[in-house]
Amino acid sequence: MTKYLNKTKIEWCDYTHNPAYGCNHKCVYCYARKMSHRFGRSFEPHFYPERVDAPLKHKTPSRIFEGSMTDMFGEWVPGDWLVPVFEMMSAADWHQFFVLTKNPRGIRKLYDETTNWYFGGGDFLSNVFLGVSVTYQDDDWRIDELRKQWVGPKFISFEPLYDKIECDLNGIDWIIIGAQTNPTVLPTLATIESVLYRAQDTPVFFKNNIRGVFGLSDRMFRQDFPVIK
Repeated sequence: MTKYLNKTKIEWCDYTHNPAYGCNHKCVYCYARKMSHRFGRSFEPHFYPERVDAPLKHKTPSRIFEGSMTDMFGEWVPGDWLVPVFEMMSAADWHQFFVLTKNPRGIRKLYDETTNWYFGGGDFLSNVFLGVSVTYQDDDWRIDELRKQWVGPKFISFEPLYDKIECDLNGIDWIIIGAQTNPTVLPTLATIESVLYRAQDTPVFFKNNIRGVFGLSDRMFRQDFPVIK
């Protein structure tokens, strides 16, 4: 077991990795905040540089959820937290990394005048999937912003999915659909179908917690993974 790389029960990845911890979003359904409080930990954002290189020590190719206990592009995150993480993901190119945010405008920090990651020689990484969370129709702006900010692989997490979503999925490489947990709030079949209708050419991963949603048939249930281009 590699220190700071945690085996996870999240179905779509193998490990979680948290060089940053804590979040200032106030999502009422946040599992990370609840977990932190359960173990008596502060959820104030903090960066742990000693954790950054853990994936480099793990040589088996894996899917890694990067920053599962934070939002790596949150407004409070300084650019100097991002640079060492992206340098690590660039070097650990045998892994696939998935970074999920509610603030895709924060991706700009990778190439602003203080961070200067791309203009300084960094690259858009083919093994790094940047994604956005979409729960309500009003969140669909995040998809457009993701396309503007990142030319590498992109994904969307519709979890929890509360609304029927009308959105443009052009250029999206992967979709995750799931229910709210603790307490469980299941999406309706209609909300799921609203996404599937627009994702006919996109790999879709259903989390196990929606397997029995309102007659969702085995034919419809799928757990696709993205293809590295």
